[in-house]
Amino acid sequence: MSESIVRAENISRFFQDKKRGIVRAVDSLSFEVKPGEIFAILGPNGAGKTTTLRVLSTILRPTYGVAYVNGYNILEKPDKVRQFIGYLPSESGLYHRLTPHEVISLFGRLSGLKGNTLKRRVDEL
Repeated sequence: MSESIVRAENISRFFQDKKRGIVRAVDSLSFEVKPGEIFAILGPNGAGKTTTLRVLSTILRPTYGVAYVNGYNILEKPDKVRQFIGYLPSESGLYHRLTPHEVISLFGRLSGLKGNTLKRRVDEL
């Protein structure tokens, strides 16, 4: 049996809402994706799909549980996880406020580029 590409173990993510109190966006989700598998997260609006992807891509920390991407713990090695996962939401609320230079620089930093290396790559693009 091959190692998982993505493995989630009892991932939960709760939010505090002024009107509704504690909202369980994701509650005890576990799954495993093996190399070569095609995997989809499906559900109605508000089911926790986006929250799950944000947790897996290290944008959000889980309230409980842990996940691994290519063997790396999302909590202990977020920089390594970001090297193996890409996440482009359809509505970020951020990109339209940034210049193209700022967007490229942001993604360079998210990919681990720093200093002169980052500047050189941004200028190349």
